[in-house]
Amino acid sequence: MQEHRGGAIEMRVVVKYLLWMREKAGTNKEEYILEENNTIEDLLEKIISRHVNLRKYLTLPFTQENPVLITINGHTARPGARLKENDTVTIMPQVSGG
Repeated sequence: MQEHRGGAIEMRVVVKYLLWMREKAGTNKEEYILEENNTIEDLLEKIISRHVNLRKYLTLPFTQENPVLITINGHTARPGARLKENDTVTIMPQVSGG
């Protein structure tokens, strides 16, 4: 973590995109700088601002209708989850069996 202008502490978070989400994002992995105590929703806003074409998948991420699964360090993300330095957030399509 680093302190930047204004005294807020910054942290780095890695975002990985799997399967067709990788194609939509145009990359399989990228890093974001967030302020300490940012939530998963704060990160999703930053992702949407960088990748406008992901908006329809990330605007309502915690609803049953959403085709995307979001994990933090391998655990399913919950609304309001606080992120920490060096967390890995993975965004992938929901897998349905048959």
